[in-house]
Amino acid sequence: MLSYLLPYRGKLQALVSAGTWSAFTTTHPEGQATELYRLDSSAEQPILYRDPLTCGATSLLLDKDTLWLAGSDGKLYSASLSKGKPKALKGLSVGTNPVLAMAALAGNKLAVLQAQQLQIIDLKQATIVQHFALDNPASTLSAHYEGLWLVVGDGSGVVSVYQSECADRPFQLVSQAQLHQGAVTALQFAQHELSFYSAGRDRKLLYTHARGTLQPLDKGRSSNHEAAIKAIHLGQERFFTGSLDKTVKAWAYAGGQPVTFKQNLPQVTAMSTALYQDKPVLIIAGDHNRLAFLKLTPNEKFAELAFVVNDGYQLAQHLQKSPHPQEREQALSLLAAYDDQQALKLLIAHLDKEQDKSLREKIIQIAAKAKHAKAIDLLETALKDKRHESVRQQAFTALVARAKANDLRPYELALNSQHLDIGTEALQQLSKYAHQQARAEQLLIQALQHKRAPLRLLALSLLEQHYSQHSPKASLQALATPYPDLQRAALIRLYQRDLLDEIEVKQAILLAQSHTDASLRHTAFLVSILSRKPLTEALKTLEPELARQLQELQDFELLGNSKASQSSNKGASASDTATTKPTKAVKTNPAKPAKNLQIEDYQPLLQGMSNQHADISFTAALALSVLQDQRAFGLLLLLSQEQDEAIRAGVCHAFARLGQIESLPTLEILLNDSAATVRDAAFNTLQNLQADDLLSTQKGFASQQADIHARSLKVLLDYFGSHTAQHEPALLQLKAALNDPFTRVRHEAMKASLNRQLGGSERATLQLLLNSRFEDVHHEVLNELMAKSRLLPRVDWVEPDLLALLNDDFASIRQAAMQFALQEHKRFDTLHILEKASQSPYLDRREAVLEHIQKHPAQSKQDFIQNLVNDENEALRNKALALLMSGNRRDELKAALHSPHDDVQVMVASALATWGDEEVYGVLEALLARDEPHNKHELAHWKRIAEAALKGLARLGDPRSFATIQRFLKHNDKELLKAAAIALPWISTTDQLAELQALQADERQPVRAHASFALALQGKPEGRLLFQQVELLSQIEPPFQMAAAICLEGATPIRANLSS
Repeated sequence: MLSYLLPYRGKLQALVSAGTWSAFTTTHPEGQATELYRLDSSAEQPILYRDPLTCGATSLLLDKDTLWLAGSDGKLYSASLSKGKPKALKGLSVGTNPVLAMAALAGNKLAVLQAQQLQIIDLKQATIVQHFALDNPASTLSAHYEGLWLVVGDGSGVVSVYQSECADRPFQLVSQAQLHQGAVTALQFAQHELSFYSAGRDRKLLYTHARGTLQPLDKGRSSNHEAAIKAIHLGQERFFTGSLDKTVKAWAYAGGQPVTFKQNLPQVTAMSTALYQDKPVLIIAGDHNRLAFLKLTPNEKFAELAFVVNDGYQLAQHLQKSPHPQEREQALSLLAAYDDQQALKLLIAHLDKEQDKSLREKIIQIAAKAKHAKAIDLLETALKDKRHESVRQQAFTALVARAKANDLRPYELALNSQHLDIGTEALQQLSKYAHQQARAEQLLIQALQHKRAPLRLLALSLLEQHYSQHSPKASLQALATPYPDLQRAALIRLYQRDLLDEIEVKQAILLAQSHTDASLRHTAFLVSILSRKPLTEALKTLEPELARQLQELQDFELLGNSKASQSSNKGASASDTATTKPTKAVKTNPAKPAKNLQIEDYQPLLQGMSNQHADISFTAALALSVLQDQRAFGLLLLLSQEQDEAIRAGVCHAFARLGQIESLPTLEILLNDSAATVRDAAFNTLQNLQADDLLSTQKGFASQQADIHARSLKVLLDYFGSHTAQHEPALLQLKAALNDPFTRVRHEAMKASLNRQLGGSERATLQLLLNSRFEDVHHEVLNELMAKSRLLPRVDWVEPDLLALLNDDFASIRQAAMQFALQEHKRFDTLHILEKASQSPYLDRREAVLEHIQKHPAQSKQDFIQNLVNDENEALRNKALALLMSGNRRDELKAALHSPHDDVQVMVASALATWGDEEVYGVLEALLARDEPHNKHELAHWKRIAEAALKGLARLGDPRSFATIQRFLKHNDKELLKAAAIALPWISTTDQLAELQALQADERQPVRAHASFALALQGKPEGRLLFQQVELLSQIEPPFQMAAAICLEGATPIRANLSS
């Protein structure tokens, strides 16, 4: 929908039109003067012309080409429809009650309707020729086109008819009737007829003849509006009604249903017909001060809404949103001219959204010049602006200029804004009024509790100037506030102004030393020290950190920007003194500055030691320590257990200044403190107090903290650097460092040892490193030796040292050393390496030798196998023996028969027995002849060897062993019994027939089965028992079953038994 924005303002009251010209009037809600607005609609965009009025205009009448305006000042104004400034009708006033409506009458007269009266005006004489007092408040009127008939409607629904017989005769009330239920809202005489249309709150539209008794006809019937009709306008073919329901209707004079239009219309106030670009339109004035131009067809039906026109406020809001500063500035100029509440509301909103500094400043300038009271709201809002200081400054200046004498509200608002610029200016101005106005002094005192610290400090400075030069009142007032920064400043100013001797001041300083804020109580304590000049000078001479803090207080500037004042204002605390590292020695002799101190000079320190807060008692104890006053020692011992790490670190510093050896146990405890700063300070002090650096490093290495170990190592290495001769205690500590549990420390010790050859020589240093219990150090030695072995010319000691690592405590080192040596076969003798490895006490190296021989067999390496066969590790012996047996080397195996290990003897004997070597008989018999042990572990071994020996005898098949086998057939162990039974058939001959037959009666199946098997192998009939009992046959392996069957006579019956 097309919309135009035109610079008019006020509530639309009346509208008239003729041709392409329209005129309308408004009233301002605040009673301000408005203008006569003329609208030229001949072009596509209507053009607005304005002529100022000295008041508002409540009613408008077009009589031919003359406009009559009813001003809110009680005067009547006239002007041409198209141009000209309205002129007042001189000598005439209709009263200040708003004119509701006007009508042109015959004889150059004018009817003027107000709520309680109807007046007839002779325009030529400019006099009131008739006056009618009305019983009920009137609402509207209309006159017949001839000017001799007049109808008036009131708030009760009554319509009154007035008639004049001719132009020079007076009007008379001729008839009256209640046509509507509720107020009459619109009246309009019909064209060329003595009848009128009326509408009321009852939403009815009536048509009534004016002559005689008023008998209305219901014109609207079922087509009425949904709300009251506010305007009736006559057209050529139809008449129009406009309602509060935001619709208009066009009614044919001939009757029938009306045509309705309701899209985007306002609530109707007034209507007129005009020409827009020479085409008919219906102009509708309504709420929100909006004009709607509705196009009409030739027969005066509704076509479409051409456009709407909005007022100057809408225009200003539109311009305010423009991206162009020039257009936004136009909006400011328009609103400045309006100077009313709505305009100032828009300016306040604009100030918040505007980014351009110059335009924001212009808003303030507009508000400063504005006469409206709302301008103060804008200026007060601007005081809180966060974007531009100049905006705040101009707003503050404007508020001060508008304020009445002795009005301090602008200064209060400036302080409440929380901005330093205007707050500072406000305080400075208040200080000028403080001597004349108690309220100004009170505001200065209240400013001591301002949220912004600079303003609090400024208020303190101004109050100091306001009160007497020797009065502590300002500082005492500041001490009563909850702001520690201001309280600190007040304490310092009491010292700087030499007011510390006042009783109230002493009490305040003592009280401040117990404050919950650490910086405040620390400042109070320092001020108490400053109160004693000799004490101050002594501490400044002896302790640099205390000297700095005291000097900062002395150099403090309340409103200055110096570094000293800024640093002081942040607030010193005990941690500043506590964390300072002590020097190796105090250059100044403490006895000299302390010599001039009197007993009373110690009072601030002694009072501080009894303070309930640890930081103050610590600072006091530190100061006494600096003066080497032994009274501090006991308190320092207690403070060493404080939770505050800064205090614990400071205790270490104080111990250093006090110089008591009795503090060493506490320092050793603090070496394991949870805080690094405390540990560091403790080690520093430990160094200062110990006569020998090695004593400090010894204590450091005994701690459980990596950083202290690192510092101890550094001191130890420095000791090596300053002592050319070897020092056994230092070497012992270096060995401890190489065994340090912290990897970083251990590596640093290792690197330093290698780089500086702290062992005395390169080889000795490597041997020194091998004293470490940690694998990483041994790896570094191995790396050094491997690198050294590649260099030419060769170094004699490298190879033996490298091969010595075959016996290193760490498996990875042993493996890497052997692997490297075997790979570097051009540099190292492989047989020599294998020999060394085979003699290693570590099993993994001896296993590595056997593995190497398996991968690289050679005759030259066979001696190592013989050695490994006799190895103390059984698993390794068995592997070596298996390697011998796989090579079919009988000579080496026979040599192994004499091994000290019975497991080797039995395995070798079993292997040789397979080859029928009778030499093994004696070995096997000897093994089986050993007494059975009683020890459980030894018994298990004995059984295992005995079982293997029995199997060996079975393989040998020597009949001499029958007695031995027979003995084991009686053994209780099932495994030995079974092994003996299995051996029985292979060592039996016909000489043992009776014994075998007797064994067939044995109750144990393995014995019966293998005795029967032995007889079967000899072809004895008794051997058939084997095949007669299935449980016996199952004891014999299938190949041997077949052998037994072949050896027996009568094989067929046997097969039959087998089948069954």
